[in-house]
Amino acid sequence: MYNTIQCLLSCIFLLLGFLILCKHRYPLRRMLIGSALILLLCFGLYVMGLRLGLKTPAAAAICLTVPSFLLCGQLSVYRDFRYVFTFCSADLFGIVIMGLCNSFNIVLNLDVENNRLLAAEYLLMFSVLYMFLWRVRKEYLEIQETQKKGWGSLALLSVTFYAMIYVLMGYPAPIRERKEYLPVFTFVLIAISLTYIVIFQFIQKMKQQYEAGEMEQRLRTEQKEKELYSQMAYVDYMTKLKNRAYLAKREQEFQADWEKVLPMTCITMDINNLKQVNDMKGHAAGDSVILRVAGILRKVFPGTEDLYRLGGDEFMILLIGEASWKDSVASIVRELEQDNAENEIPIAAAVGAFVQREKGLESFIFSMKKADEYMYEDKRNYKERCHDAENKSYL
Repeated sequence: MYNTIQCLLSCIFLLLGFLILCKHRYPLRRMLIGSALILLLCFGLYVMGLRLGLKTPAAAAICLTVPSFLLCGQLSVYRDFRYVFTFCSADLFGIVIMGLCNSFNIVLNLDVENNRLLAAEYLLMFSVLYMFLWRVRKEYLEIQETQKKGWGSLALLSVTFYAMIYVLMGYPAPIRERKEYLPVFTFVLIAISLTYIVIFQFIQKMKQQYEAGEMEQRLRTEQKEKELYSQMAYVDYMTKLKNRAYLAKREQEFQADWEKVLPMTCITMDINNLKQVNDMKGHAAGDSVILRVAGILRKVFPGTEDLYRLGGDEFMILLIGEASWKDSVASIVRELEQDNAENEIPIAAAVGAFVQREKGLESFIFSMKKADEYMYEDKRNYKERCHDAENKSYL
């Protein structure tokens, strides 16, 4: 009778511990109904095993542990090593408490068959256990959800502890009949408890590492988004050159410290008769011309940050420090000629340049205006040359 009552109490307490730790597959009401049915079925199998002549440890292992392991899996969302570890751990916590209570009763020569005393001890100890499990439940469920690796080793360890305790409790006779082994049994229970403390610290560390990785990934994603937004805000979509917004930003930087940028050469460039190219050859051809010009500028000014497409057929180059604007313009013309020799549609462009040597934003604006004036003068000269030669093409 004592073994039967003890088994019923242990089943109830262990099942409650499992319900706290596992991630529920069903609503709470269905979980409680399912747990009650599992409890009745497994306890009935246990009683049947005892009547068939099985010893208490064997009946508990065969008729309680195995069926409850298979059936409780239907209540859990996870059915992998996370479930194995959770199930065995919940049982181990309960077995450790029951083992310590029984050892305490035996050492003090208390009535080990006093069901009321046993129930009171179980209620006290399991209440402490449940408070601890409920406190770590949220964190443990988060770890189960986020960490999908590493549970195999933990499951193997918990199964090993599980088997070890069953052997100590029942072989070659029940532990209460082998009082000389009681210190060893108690030591093993305490060692398992301490091991689980280390395991929970390890699990918390896993969670911290995961959160740190998540934070790093989030920061990396935010940085990429910032770079993308910056590119969208400051980079011309077609040519990937800088745009007017970036030029305004650079103006503010120049204003903060002119000493670092002067002298500065401003080169403006305009594609001649791009509209005629679009009209006669189509916008795809016009876009191709724009991209070719952007490629030429990158080739002539490698590593230069201040290459701009200001819109349509307008481009600008800012050269920081001493630079020969004549050499720069000559390089642009030379690359245009080489590119024209390799393509069906030739490119003609008007170019103007001006060197700023005085400090101040007004001087910078004046430099851009002067470069534009020289560029438009070059454009007028180009049109006059075309008119004089009676060149009726679109270039």
